[in-house]
Amino acid sequence: MKHILILLFISFTFVKSDIICPYNVDSYSCLTRIVNNQTNSTCEVQKCFKWDNAECISTGKEQTSALILQSIPFTGVFGAGFGNISRWDLFGVSMGLFFGICLFLCCTIFAGFFFCSETSTECLKCYTNCGGCIYSLIVMIWWIYGIVWIANREILDGNGCPLK
Repeated sequence: MKHILILLFISFTFVKSDIICPYNVDSYSCLTRIVNNQTNSTCEVQKCFKWDNAECISTGKEQTSALILQSIPFTGVFGAGFGNISRWDLFGVSMGLFFGICLFLCCTIFAGFFFCSETSTECLKCYTNCGGCIYSLIVMIWWIYGIVWIANREILDGNGCPLK
């Protein structure tokens, strides 16, 4: 029973929408002619588009909301802009950079307080200052790259479609 449900889901998921081609089908970038009879021709709507009232409409995620979320420092360093366009891989990288490096620095500093002698406190101060600076630079560079990728539309949404 489980296999039948999976097959039904897959068969209904990948059904393509075929339409009757308009007269000037070559002027529409989202249509591909698939059947060419002398009386009737059928067109297929390409991926990342939908056909509505004789016009091509992009189905990509909105760039504006993703750019706003990525540009705000509080939400941008967590990768909220990537999450908004369903790019969960880049969202995970953002979260991993922010919390992973932070956790690593906290653990090593905590261990340094217990295992360093009193004469090596200067070494621990240097480590915390350098580690905090490097951590801040890595997070800030990733945050700025995220803004640039979304602003220039160099990134695809979670469905592989360009942002609109």
